[in-house]
Amino acid sequence: MSLKKVISCFSSFFVFMSAIHAGINIISPAEGTWSNRQMLVIDTEDGGDFFYSLNGEDPAVSGFAYDGPALIELDGDVRVRIVRADGNKRTYGEVSYTVVPDNAFARGYSSFITKFFDSGILNYSAGSVLSVPKELQFSLGSGTESFIEGCDISIDGDCVLSRNIPCELYDSAAEKKWRFIIRTYPQYTGVYSRRDVPFSITDWNTVSFTGKNLIFKIDGGYWFYPQGDVTLDRTESHMISWQSVAYEQGNPVEFFVLPPQPELVKIQEGSGKISLSLSGDESYRISIMDGGDDEFRELFDAVSLDTFYGDRTEGTIEVGIFSNSVYQGKIPVSYRIDKRPPSSPVITSDTDSFYSRGNVRLSVEGESEYELYVAVSEPFEIENPSEIYTVGNSIFDAVHADDFRLQKSCSAVLELPQSERSAVFYRVRAYSRNDDNSGRISEFSVIIDPYNYFYDETNSVSSGTGTAENPFTDFSACISALNGRRNSKLWILSNVSLPDSRISVLSNFEVENRGNNKFIFGANSSLVLKSSGVSFSHTEFLRAADSGLSQNSQPLIKLENSVLTMENCIVSAAFERSGTFIDAFSSVVNVRGCLAAVNADYYSSFLSAVNSKVRIENSNINVTASTTVAVSINGGENRIEGNHFNITGTMGRAAEFFAADADVIGNVWSADIERKSDGYSVFYADRKSAVTFRDNTDAD
Repeated sequence: MSLKKVISCFSSFFVFMSAIHAGINIISPAEGTWSNRQMLVIDTEDGGDFFYSLNGEDPAVSGFAYDGPALIELDGDVRVRIVRADGNKRTYGEVSYTVVPDNAFARGYSSFITKFFDSGILNYSAGSVLSVPKELQFSLGSGTESFIEGCDISIDGDCVLSRNIPCELYDSAAEKKWRFIIRTYPQYTGVYSRRDVPFSITDWNTVSFTGKNLIFKIDGGYWFYPQGDVTLDRTESHMISWQSVAYEQGNPVEFFVLPPQPELVKIQEGSGKISLSLSGDESYRISIMDGGDDEFRELFDAVSLDTFYGDRTEGTIEVGIFSNSVYQGKIPVSYRIDKRPPSSPVITSDTDSFYSRGNVRLSVEGESEYELYVAVSEPFEIENPSEIYTVGNSIFDAVHADDFRLQKSCSAVLELPQSERSAVFYRVRAYSRNDDNSGRISEFSVIIDPYNYFYDETNSVSSGTGTAENPFTDFSACISALNGRRNSKLWILSNVSLPDSRISVLSNFEVENRGNNKFIFGANSSLVLKSSGVSFSHTEFLRAADSGLSQNSQPLIKLENSVLTMENCIVSAAFERSGTFIDAFSSVVNVRGCLAAVNADYYSSFLSAVNSKVRIENSNINVTASTTVAVSINGGENRIEGNHFNITGTMGRAAEFFAADADVIGNVWSADIERKSDGYSVFYADRKSAVTFRDNTDAD
């Protein structure tokens, strides 16, 4: 197998993530599954001889000598073993990874993948723009992954650093990853001129004379033949003159002026870039040591140190100083450039849905040791809770969370409270920040709606949660959820088939019927309201005659210390023997604009109330049985007004009152009763009652 050497040198700094094995820093490859072949890059800064194998064998026995980065031309599962030989000491390292080649040929970003797919390296020249496709996320350098959405990135054109930067690309939709090396090159815009002088300078202050058969003079001193090095005070200017040792009148004399040692000006800009320049004599120029042969080459007026957005680097470079193209000395410059934004904070909640029934508790975790900023929107009241909403619904565009506040640590816990009036929407945003960079914003949204519940037995999801998106399909489960709330609204999206049993209602809720939906009672179905309040409007109640034989004569709706309101409802209740639609004890019943028909063989009644407050208005009530009483009231304060009663049977009345106070006003009745005793009246009140009868008429 042939391994092609593709890189000649690497910078002195890497943050190694791939593998650190017993002192061997493996920069590339890294563990994982990659869609392209990988580079082998080993940090050799600490010296020693390195050997590697790709077949699991001991590299020291049957391996390749590592003399620089190379492409590993293998697919599938790859195991790289490395040994470092330092004298008699051997240190081993290993990394395993998998390559499943994918050149993204059918994807819009395939041309970018092509740039590095075959070689594992992408060459970049400082000052140019590297466009990472927006369909991809990228992470630069090594260490903790910090993925950024694809964008244009660049390095300052005056940057003189040559570096090799690991880059990961991630397509979240295709779940593909690529890893390669970006090799950065400076733009060589310096000059190469050098002046030949018969001396050299080391450590700024030491002058070594190299010219033979020459005599020298420093400043206004005497001419001398050099016997050794001379030390100068470089805080001031000096003139070095020389001429031939054969001193004669008229000999040419040459000279060179050493200006005072300049100050190296290092400025780190807000972008993170570091600019290097000199203050002092204008003859000075800067040079950077070439990493290939450790020589100073080009001369610059000023240079910069920079890296891509999304990366960070640090190290030390030797800055050579030249005056009039003569080397003067070098200055070590340490640098740290951090353009890598912290990872996006992770927001987790105690709800696994876009909808929540109560307060939502959030945990926001930012990257360690970085500042965490969190913004929470004001609660946005939802006017139409029956609509199905998603996070991206346009009505939430007006909800902003921009008031970011610095948290006390890199993590925070918040609670989003429910509203006392309606369903509300919240938006939470968070980001982390280091000295110079802000990370991507994480976002969380939720609707907190403890009031609106939805029922649709046609919902294909059997385990409905009661939201508009996923309604309840089981009425017992629905009521069980409502019973845990103080006030709520039940939206009926289909017929409601009540279980053939007693359903206890222990809460207050309003029924909103979306469509011509019915509450269908079985033979033993009943709603029992206990210390609760229920309101129905435009709802139909149905109990069919063929619902089955029942051993119980229980009412369809029973109230105990409760409140029932019915407006514009339709009741059609047929009982096999006897039956009552509403039975109230110490409760409040309000019936307005309803149409009711209740029939049975032996006894039927629309309402029976004890010690309750009953108000029936503008309704049409029809009752049929051998014995029938449309309304039977014992005690309480009551009002029966503007209704039409139709009673049919052997015996019966429209309304009867026992020890009750009542106003019976403006009602019309029609009575088809076989047995009418002397003094018969469709309305009856005993002596203990205080009932006002006024403007009631017989329809016949």
